[in-house]
Amino acid sequence: MIVTGTNPPVRLLSTFSEAFPESDLTWVVNPPGYAVWAAAATSGRLEYTLALADADSKVTFSLQTARVGQTILKRPLPRWSRYPAGSLLLLDSIGAEIEALNILLLVDEPAGPRFDYALGTAVAALWHEVARRSYAPATLIEVVDRTRREYASVTFP
Repeated sequence: MIVTGTNPPVRLLSTFSEAFPESDLTWVVNPPGYAVWAAAATSGRLEYTLALADADSKVTFSLQTARVGQTILKRPLPRWSRYPAGSLLLLDSIGAEIEALNILLLVDEPAGPRFDYALGTAVAALWHEVARRSYAPATLIEVVDRTRREYASVTFP
């Protein structure tokens, strides 16, 4: 397992096992500047599945369905998943394709813009770790700012 950041919380590890019992945890990231963690493993499928710890919420989408703001079941992406999905789309568009992932997100930020940014930042940091690309906090902020402008604020049909 690759861990970036400080020691991961036990509830992150146990919740990942509950959310994705078929997956072996591979990456754990804690991007600087936010109280957020992302734990992930490859999914073996073409879809990404995001689970939000402490909220009992899970969503599955492909890059194609995320482009139109939908899950694989053609339902609108939940509000909380817009920044993570948008960050994955943006990073995929600039190269270094990565396999689809099962991702558990654990956020200890208050609801609102900081919560949304934390989710996007965690996924952006995770993508960089999986793709083995270096990054700085400014890189992550740039990704999330572009995600806000180009994806999260868009109204889908």
